[in-house]
Amino acid sequence: MKYILKKITLITLLMATVLCVAIQPVAASIQDSSTSNSIYPLITDADYYPENYTGYLYPIRPGMIEWTKIETGEDMAKICQIPENTLAHLTIEELLQTVVAYPLASDIFLIDDPNEGILLLRTVFNGLDTLLDSSLDASVLLSYYLNEITAKSLLDQNSASRTVSNGVDYKQILVNRRTMFLEKLIEIPIFFEALSTEEKEYFFLCRHHLT
Repeated sequence: MKYILKKITLITLLMATVLCVAIQPVAASIQDSSTSNSIYPLITDADYYPENYTGYLYPIRPGMIEWTKIETGEDMAKICQIPENTLAHLTIEELLQTVVAYPLASDIFLIDDPNEGILLLRTVFNGLDTLLDSSLDASVLLSYYLNEITAKSLLDQNSASRTVSNGVDYKQILVNRRTMFLEKLIEIPIFFEALSTEEKEYFFLCRHHLT
């Protein structure tokens, strides 16, 4: 277990730079108010979470000044745990949304085999562990993936007219991350093998279209 935590700590520290590097120019221009204890988000909830999101709202996540103050990957993993009383009352759909929005979800791509990365992430994130033990229907997972593809397509079409902050399109970065993570979830045998032949073919077609 200590080996796993050490490995995850290294991964999360590397992952922390993905969005933090992008927001550094913004962070440099923001000052904490001497008369207020308010949190100054660098990326709003509207940009961080997909539309119609009903899952758990992470109190600290990439895009917030508080996130940049976390010193270790292990602390990041602890902060991103879902409170057990909240976890117990999430529906399957809300849990899926919450897992896909997990701040350290992209850690799986820092391991040679992302499928191994998901199993490793499961050991330190109670949301993913609960999801993989749940009765989540593979078709529901595929449907959520298709919704993210639609969102990605719309963002791509409107990229020229959409206003971005400091030249960084956070919304596009995040929808890309969610789409890639969902692809790896679908590829887990317990989900992939439960898809029909037609669903598998459609999944491969969509994934090929995105690459």
